[in-house]
Amino acid sequence: MLSISALGNTSRIAANNALAQQQNAIERLSSGKRINSAKDDAAGLAISERLTSQIRAMDVGRRNLNDGIGALQTADGAMAEIGNNLQRIRELAVQAANSVVSDSDRSAIGAEAQELLNEIDRSSSVSTFGGQALIDGTFTAKPIATGDGQSSISLNLSSMTSSGLGVYDKATASVVSNGTVTGSNPNGYVSATTNANGESAIIWSSVPPGGGSGKLILQRYDKSGVATGSPVELENGSGVAQVPELTFLENGSIALTYFKVNSPRYDTKLQIVDESGNVTSNLTVNSGEAVGDYIDPEIIDVGNSEFLVKWHYNTDHPQDGVDYSSVSRYSYDGSKVGGSVVVSQSPLYSGSPISRSLHTVTDDLSQLTNGDIALLELDRSTGTKDSLSVRVFNPETLALKYDQTVADLGINNLGNHFIHKLESSYAVSWLDLSNNTAYLREFDLQGSELTTTTVLKENVNRYSAQVRTGLSGATYIDIAYGSLLDGNSYYNSFDDQFLQQQESDLQVFTSVDNELEIISLSGSQLRIFDTEDYSRIISYTDVDVTESGLEFGTVDDAQRTIVAIDAAIQRATDARAEAGAQLNRLDSAARSLEASNIQARASRSRILDADFAQETAALTKAQILSQSSTAMIAQANAQAGVVLRLLQGL
Repeated sequence: MLSISALGNTSRIAANNALAQQQNAIERLSSGKRINSAKDDAAGLAISERLTSQIRAMDVGRRNLNDGIGALQTADGAMAEIGNNLQRIRELAVQAANSVVSDSDRSAIGAEAQELLNEIDRSSSVSTFGGQALIDGTFTAKPIATGDGQSSISLNLSSMTSSGLGVYDKATASVVSNGTVTGSNPNGYVSATTNANGESAIIWSSVPPGGGSGKLILQRYDKSGVATGSPVELENGSGVAQVPELTFLENGSIALTYFKVNSPRYDTKLQIVDESGNVTSNLTVNSGEAVGDYIDPEIIDVGNSEFLVKWHYNTDHPQDGVDYSSVSRYSYDGSKVGGSVVVSQSPLYSGSPISRSLHTVTDDLSQLTNGDIALLELDRSTGTKDSLSVRVFNPETLALKYDQTVADLGINNLGNHFIHKLESSYAVSWLDLSNNTAYLREFDLQGSELTTTTVLKENVNRYSAQVRTGLSGATYIDIAYGSLLDGNSYYNSFDDQFLQQQESDLQVFTSVDNELEIISLSGSQLRIFDTEDYSRIISYTDVDVTESGLEFGTVDDAQRTIVAIDAAIQRATDARAEAGAQLNRLDSAARSLEASNIQARASRSRILDADFAQETAALTKAQILSQSSTAMIAQANAQAGVVLRLLQGL
């Protein structure tokens, strides 16, 4: 009896298993999925859910990219028509440049050109996508989420307004005001800086050249040039050296560096002053090795809450051994990041001390628009010439990327020299003391020459220069220079192509013979400092720059208009090319995203979807087993009845 019962139980278990298998197969075949609940495959379910999130995000990302493509196509259509209008304006300018055209005809030409300019501005303002203006200069850094993780594609469209295209023919400058820095009485030096908001700061010393007793004072100004807060006294006493340098940090603080006497040489000092005038860090960058009496330290903000400090020093003796320029990286809280990196050094000398004029020094530390770090190097080590070169470094490692010679001059003939950061290039200007002429050369960001040596100004004994973006979006090299002819100081400016002077000479100081500093208070106003006049005070002149529209009144006006329109057409072409490049990128990204989407769907399908052939075979097997088990159960039941009947018959 026990064996018959065991047979029945075994058959029932087999029947239940077959039924469960049959139900699983039916569920998978009816849903099309291999995993219908977590118990089917816990790990597979987790993987498939992640893939589902990825797929759905990529679906949305593809729609986002299509929206971006639509926006760029809309902008491209508007840009094309604006380009047509510019070409028509150029035709009108060429017509107006004809000397046989009458004044009334030029007036009519000017009227048509003005209407076309009005249409350019109207088109720029009404060209929108999804309610956002596209080509009025506000569509910048617009991220397009691609759906593949945290990445996005940033869209930027240049301004196609008449001012954004630089549609102007000339600019005029006028003196707004003159003044002096309250409480200043420098026997030493002054430095000035400005930030993107037009706020500025100056630092001045009342310390004689070579060091001594005196003060080091910092003053902030708003974008109108009005002093904000009280002057901050940073040093007061003996041992304060000259050549302070400063820069604004992104958090509103000011970082500054200077030399302080540590006999027989100098310490390189670093201070950070917050917006309230509190000194939050007071550090020594380098102790007792700086050669501060003939080269200044420098400081620049490089973003990511960090800034760089460069100083010049000599490990043996100021007039013997090896000169070095090193750069250290600091965070905004004053803590040092990594070690110092030597960015320049002079050859090793032996024997008797050499003249200081034969050493190699660096100046004008800058960060280019691509992030690279650049500085100018003056090499007099041959004793026969002044060799000026620009050295460009990786912004993270400070490894040298390239060293480009800018100019070779006669020994001791190099005067002031500067790096000018432009939108997609940079320029270097310098003063040749042999002929008192200021020159300039432009290079691309890889160091290849874009323009040959260009004369900025003749008969100059000193100058300062900076880059300014005008009201129209055009870029200028602004210079303040001292004239050899009359001893006065003047302001002048040149366009970003370095082809023509944009403003006439404007006298800013009278009878001075000292260094100049020039900073931008806003897009149209400059402040020029005379670091030391005969009254021993810091004086300044505020200059207002005004750009005028197109003019056709004379042949000369029309010729200037042609130059301006050519530049505008180039800007419009560049802007449209940039939009086209971004459009191609979005197309490529969309194709790449679609390919990734297909692969992700296939991967999810292999994990999640049912194999119909396998499940059909499993269902058939389960049905057969179920039928067999049922038959065996019936047979086992029947055998039990037979045994009972036999027992009853005894």
